Formats: sequence, C-alpha cells, structure tokens
Amino acid sequence: MLFEETLKKRVEDALSRIRDNVGKVDYATLVKVGDEIARAERIFITGRGRSEFIGKIFAIRLLNRGYRVYFVGLDVIDLIPPLEKNDLVIAISGSGETREVVSAVSTAKEIGCKIVAVTSHPNSTVGRMADIVLKIEGREERTEKSFLERTVYGELEPPGGLFELSAVIILESLANSLDVKKH
Repeated sequence: MLFEETLKKRVEDALSRIRDNVGKVDYATLVKVGDEIARAERIFITGRGRSEFIGKIFAIRLLNRGYRVYFVGLDVIDLIPPLEKNDLVIAISGSGETREVVSAVSTAKEIGCKIVAVTSHPNSTVGRMADIVLKIEGREERTEKSFLERTVYGELEPPGGLFELSAVIILESLANSLDVKKH
C-alpha cells in the first residue's frame, strides 16, 4: 500500500505543477499563434528529442482538422516539400538552442517564412529569430550540445518533463479550438 500512496502523491504533484505552469501561458500570444495557423496555406513543424514527439502530436492533430502540415525531421526529410515564402514554421524547443531546430529556423527565416517559437527561453537563438514566441516554462537546462550529442555522451534530459507535458496540453487545446479547414 505504501507504493500506491507514493505513486498517487507523485501523480497529484505532477498534475498540480502542470496546472500551475499552463496557467502562466500568455493566452493573447496563444491566440496570435492560432490566427497564424488559421491563415497559413502550409505549416511546417520541427523539434528534436521530446519536443519532436510534441511536434508530431500537434502535426497529426492539425492534419485531422484539415490543415496542410508537415513535420520537418531527419527521418522524413525526403517526404516534405521545400519551404516557400509565407509558409508558417513552428519550432518547438524547450532550450531554444537545439542545433537542428536553429538550423531549420535560420533557413526558414532566409526564405521569408513566418516563424513561431514554442520555448521556455524567448531570448534563445530560436526565440530571437521568431516572429511570435509562445513561452512555456519548464525547461531550465540550456546547453550548446545538440540532442543527438547529449544522447551519445549519455547525458540525461532534465527530470520531470514539465515543458513537454505543458506544451502537449496547450497545443492540443489550441488545435481543438481551431476551425476545421476546408480546402
């Protein structure tokens, strides 16, 4: 019974932290992100590590609602069309410094795409390049190493996943609030 009580307390503590964190989001900015998504002809989402999973979840939800959306990742690079001016790029990176995401955003900016950053660090490289920054707290660690480098070196991600869990809830809620897009 002791394990069950401990487990229940940890679940309740995690839910409390997520609820508090989600409450810190600037909903006016979230509305702006929704407006950009609604206007976009094509949406490209990118992220690495746990942010990649969030991006894929969000991309699937937007696809289900009729949006033309692509996930930009190393595993699907041959399946996505080239970016064009006025495409919308949504970059998800807790640190805002993940090399692959920085590279994608930098290229998108050169092409003339609108950039939305979802990050804990608005003053990061990705945040500074973005047109709109949706700040979701929870990622305290900032490192110059890429996700792949940290994995190879055996360095662990920060515990808790507060940024990721909060981002899933916020982006899922945003997607569910958007009108279904008719082509």
